[in-house]
Amino acid sequence: MGAEGPGFLYTLAVFLPSLTLLVFIHELGHFSVARYFGVKVDVFSIGFGKALWSRKDKHGTRWQIASIPLGGYVKFFGDASSASNPSAEVAGYNAEERSVSYHCKPVYQRALISIAGPLANFALALVIYSGLFLTYGDHYAPSVIGTIVEESAAEKSGLLVGDRITEIDGQEVNRFTEMRNIVVLEAGRTLDFVFVRNGEQMAKPIEIGTMLQKDRYGNLYAYGQLGVGASTLESEYPGFWGSIGAGGRKIVGDIQMMYTTIKQLILGMRSIGDLGGPVSLAAILGQVAQAGFVTFLTFLAIISVNLGFVNLLPIPALDGGHLMLYGVEAIKGSPLNQRATEYVFMAGALFVMSLMAFLIVNDIFKLTGNQLLQP
Repeated sequence: MGAEGPGFLYTLAVFLPSLTLLVFIHELGHFSVARYFGVKVDVFSIGFGKALWSRKDKHGTRWQIASIPLGGYVKFFGDASSASNPSAEVAGYNAEERSVSYHCKPVYQRALISIAGPLANFALALVIYSGLFLTYGDHYAPSVIGTIVEESAAEKSGLLVGDRITEIDGQEVNRFTEMRNIVVLEAGRTLDFVFVRNGEQMAKPIEIGTMLQKDRYGNLYAYGQLGVGASTLESEYPGFWGSIGAGGRKIVGDIQMMYTTIKQLILGMRSIGDLGGPVSLAAILGQVAQAGFVTFLTFLAIISVNLGFVNLLPIPALDGGHLMLYGVEAIKGSPLNQRATEYVFMAGALFVMSLMAFLIVNDIFKLTGNQLLQP
């Protein structure tokens, strides 16, 4: 019999505060830079829908916790909605109103306000990673093959124990985890490996094996497998600045994995059914919380990086969509007209809501032992 998973109440008690923290940090990034540039903030909301709790500060900002705890937003003076699309009233603002309206600020200020949310998520991840490296040190296995599984992709390709992998498909690798992070996303593909054997650099293409792994709900996921084990474990205690550098490198690695996943989704190399929604995220958070404080903090940092990265995608209604429109505005010297902007934001909001609905439904199917799309 498998190990019992965390109960519903425990999972909820971990998930809601964790999501609230990540959303708060993200929106605080937008809020802080907006305040710096003199923008009036009407609402700072954790969640969507009806407000369960709210209070107004001396600057006129209403801080609230809403009934649907799946995200949040900052609504600026002049916004038509929580997506920060401009209201039709902006055109008639007087000089005083224009001075505090988000949409009347120079394009570079609006761009900095938009990018501040994702950067705040990256900053949170950097604090977590750096703190863990500084406190516990950096323990890793170099990218040297210590064991090889029989009949695996590694054995069939002729790799040997002691080979040091230095590059996979153009990506430099120095650690075993870096190698694993690349391979796990490339099931069934042929990748170009560069390695050092007895002081001599060699190269060869290797077809990655496929491993089907079943989760606790019976759903199958396809992962790439090389079939090798690490050699020795090494430890470093990098100090303050070294810990920050190590944290930064960890964030870059997380972003590279997200980029690869999205590229594979676009190219049809990976099923959208592999993605998890809020229900899956809650379940995983509950499980990693049971695994220990360090594991939980590490996963929280990963989610924070993913949240920042996803928000930078050029999709209207996300921060990246705003940045895309500001780029267009900077090039043409004027913003899109009101109607075009409304259509763009409506399309973006529809896409985001449709994707979220699909992920939630797919999560529910997983809980019943089914899956909408199989790998």
